[in-house]
Amino acid sequence: MDELKDKYFNTEEHTKRNHFKVLRRILLLSALLIGLLISFPYAYSYYQYSNAVQDKQYVVQQQLDKLLSIPDVTEYPWMRSLNPMAKSIEGGIVWSQDRQYGVMKFKNLPATADNQQYHLRLYDRNTTQAFSAAIFQQGSFMQSLRLVGFKANTTVQSPYKFILSLESKTGNEAEQVLLRAQP
Repeated sequence: MDELKDKYFNTEEHTKRNHFKVLRRILLLSALLIGLLISFPYAYSYYQYSNAVQDKQYVVQQQLDKLLSIPDVTEYPWMRSLNPMAKSIEGGIVWSQDRQYGVMKFKNLPATADNQQYHLRLYDRNTTQAFSAAIFQQGSFMQSLRLVGFKANTTVQSPYKFILSLESKTGNEAEQVLLRAQP
C-alpha cells in the first residue's frame, strides 16, 4: 500500500505542482489586473473626448436647425476638385448673410494628419481677397457625419465662393484645394 501511495501520490512533487499552478494563475491575474488599471485612464479619456465631440456636434446641429429657420439662409452643395482625397466627400454649406454665420456639412471627410488642418475661405465679390472663416482638424473617429460652424472674421458683403483646402500647419507644403461651394 505504501508503495502505491508513493508511486501515485508523491506529496512533495504534488505540492510543488500545485504551488506552480497557483503561482501561474496569480501572475496571470496580476498581469491582467495591471493591464486593466493601466488602460482604464486611456479608455476614460477617450470616452470623455468622444462625449465632448458629440456634445459639440449637438450644439452645431442646434445652430444649423436655427439657421435653416431664417429666411435669408442659402444652402450650397460641395463641388469636388480633381484631388483624389475629395472623391467621396459629400455635403454642403448653409450660410446666413445677415448673421455672417454658416455651417459646413460633411460626409466621408478624410482624417487629417497631426501636422495638417482644413481651412475654409470666403471670397467676396467686392474685394479681391479671401477671408478666413474656419480652421479645423478631422479625427478618424467621425468619418460618417461632421458639422462645423464658421463665422466670417470680416463682414462679407457679397460672398461668391467658399473654398475648403487641406494645408500644412507650418506652411511648408502647398495647400490642396478639395471642395468648393458657389451661389
